Amino acid sequence: GHEMATGKMFGQLKNYKDYYSFYGEHPIIELNSNYHEYKYKIFAFFIVDCDDKTDTYFDYWNRLNFSDEKSFYDFVNEAKRRTLRLNDVDVKYGDPLITLSTCNGIFGQDSGGRFVVLARRVRDGEDPYAGTQNSSENPNPKWPSAYYKYNDGEYDSDAEFVPYG
Repeated sequence: GHEMATGKMFGQLKNYKDYYSFYGEHPIIELNSNYHEYKYKIFAFFIVDCDDKTDTYFDYWNRLNFSDEKSFYDFVNEAKRRTLRLNDVDVKYGDPLITLSTCNGIFGQDSGGRFVVLARRVRDGEDPYAGTQNSSENPNPKWPSAYYKYNDGEYDSDAEFVPYG
């Protein structure tokens, strides 16, 4: 998708980053096909640099299937480390996931910045909003190396982290 200045297409996704209350107001993605309507709970949203060649690189777009439970949890926990807001949405092995990704100019107009939203499908009989209403700012999001180059600080890999699984 594209982050259009007019808000069209994926232009609204930047609001998850720019407005702390936006996630609480819009925690669900609705996907409609010719055959079914799906709802997904957003569990993470973050910024990556697709040109990143350092230890902060994250291959979020190249995952359709996971070879085992460990690879699934490695993926969703890496997303959780990066998310800008923490929430109480649980993610379990076998949950169908959806990824939305759009350009983001945080590292400059022609940079490889991407804003990414990850969500898991709402399970049968589940309240779609359960776990989404108590979000808080992530005190230690894992940013791309380019972010730390221009901002003070670094990712604290020893900070408290409660993983999925």
